[in-house]
Amino acid sequence: MKHRVVISEDVLFQMITAGLEAYCVKHPNKREVGIECIGQLWGHYTRTSRISKLLVKSLTIDTSARMNRGWVLDDAESVNLKMKVAQLFEDHFTWLGDFHSHPYVESEISNAQLLRQGRNHNFSAADVSRSYQSLPIKDTSLMLSIVMTFYRMQRTNIAKDGRIDDNTFEFSIGNVKCWLHAQIYNVEQKTPEETLVETDFLESFSNICSDFRHTVKA
Repeated sequence: MKHRVVISEDVLFQMITAGLEAYCVKHPNKREVGIECIGQLWGHYTRTSRISKLLVKSLTIDTSARMNRGWVLDDAESVNLKMKVAQLFEDHFTWLGDFHSHPYVESEISNAQLLRQGRNHNFSAADVSRSYQSLPIKDTSLMLSIVMTFYRMQRTNIAKDGRIDDNTFEFSIGNVKCWLHAQIYNVEQKTPEETLVETDFLESFSNICSDFRHTVKA
């Protein structure tokens, strides 16, 4: 079965701002910037015999998560709390899956082309394993995972911006190169399923921001 993942402009804004804050701003008790963030995705799930649709309407960032340069871990108590609150809004929101960011700096990958070649904007093996251990969307065997990758370049370059494939976009916020990648997983069969991500904003997005001159240290 094919799955359409439709990301609202509000959610895209939340992903970008949360990811950039974790990437560019030094957090208390952290020696470096460029750390990962994580959150939960909410919206509606519908299906026919041939295709399902996941409309992502809200993102809640997990402020209690353990955030570091190469990994992030959400807090089970925090997620359970949000699940309980969501029951009050079940006519409007269903838990769909999770979101996290991938921050990269020059000391790890020297340029954006190497990042593309290594497909570092996709999920790591640890990410996939974690998704397979997730709870599914209510009354399904599926869950959605979205990752947004950030890489600060010396100057703006929008030459490769646009849709890469069915479930991946590349775009730029000033001189910070970004990738959005979404995947539906079957947690019972432990397999990825065919995923098409749609976001009207990125389909017509152009780089309108000034360069980010924040220093992202190793």
